Amino acid sequence: MVTQRCLVYSRLVSLVVPTILAMVMGVSTAYAQNTVGTVTQVQGAVSIQRGTASVAVVPNLPVQVHDKIVTQPDASVTIGLIDNSSLQLGSSSALTFDESTAINGIGAPSKMTLLGGSVHTVIVGAMKGHPYEIRTPNAISTGAWD
Repeated sequence: MVTQRCLVYSRLVSLVVPTILAMVMGVSTAYAQNTVGTVTQVQGAVSIQRGTASVAVVPNLPVQVHDKIVTQPDASVTIGLIDNSSLQLGSSSALTFDESTAINGIGAPSKMTLLGGSVHTVIVGAMKGHPYEIRTPNAISTGAWD
């Protein structure tokens, strides 16, 4: 009787533990791939550094948290954010999306770092009126998207 219980317990553990591990790994993977927008326009040479890879930017390319976008001289890129707002990065610029936050169920970028160059934003969607932070090498700008 005890041996049979041990066998049932062993089988149960061998099914439950891998299932729980798969769920935990799936959740963390989904969170790490948080898409904040999509490239809508590209002019000139623009790349996204995602981890150790560098990808040439093309229209409709998803932009994710922790991506670093780099524009070359005479290049620019416009990113349509998932709440229908937009962000335009000027020539010779570099920007990273550091964090996002859920606003009305939409993951919107909340912290970015402008490493050089210029950025222009047009906020019309869910991000309007919510806090943001843009860091530069010598300053931090905080406020709410108007």
